[in-house]
Amino acid sequence: MQISDQHLAGLARQGLNLAKRDKEEHRSFAMLLAAVLDGGELFRMQKVERMIAEKFGEEWLNNGAAKDAVFDGLALILPLRPPDALVFVTATNRFEPTEKYWTLSAAEKRAITSAGHDGHHQAVRDGYYTVEDSFTAVAQTSERVCVVTQFLDRDPLAANSHDTRFFDQRDFGGRLKMYGRGEEREEREELKDVTKR
Repeated sequence: MQISDQHLAGLARQGLNLAKRDKEEHRSFAMLLAAVLDGGELFRMQKVERMIAEKFGEEWLNNGAAKDAVFDGLALILPLRPPDALVFVTATNRFEPTEKYWTLSAAEKRAITSAGHDGHHQAVRDGYYTVEDSFTAVAQTSERVCVVTQFLDRDPLAANSHDTRFFDQRDFGGRLKMYGRGEEREEREELKDVTKR
């Protein structure tokens, strides 16, 4: 089933709405995982969400090794019965550079950018970044990716209440990439073999 960018963005927003409802009902929210199967409707994989939380704990998204294990595991099982699309939603912080940040040298900017979550919060305290609480949804197919960030402290009806971005799957990377990860790994291994010769 071919999913348009508009449909993909709608699935991401549907995931965001489910996440916001979870937070309102339970006062906390860790993550949401959903698939689009035949017919194009979002199917929330609550059993998988519970299994992940039971195995790695409620705070698994704050642990790099746990994130690697979960996302690598999902990427391994996805090809067994690939859904038409996959949606992942989590609570996030959106960091934006300030005017002060732009006065830094390239090396200083790189140091802040690569400092990780705690380092980014330190950059906020130092005045180099601003931070906003948000939910981020990543909806992806084998061809396209849509990332929608919903800013929690903004009027939900305002034009700037969310940020929507689209990518080709080949231009998307990182732990959340679910389609084509094996192909990328094979390409990296081939490149290693070539550089060893």
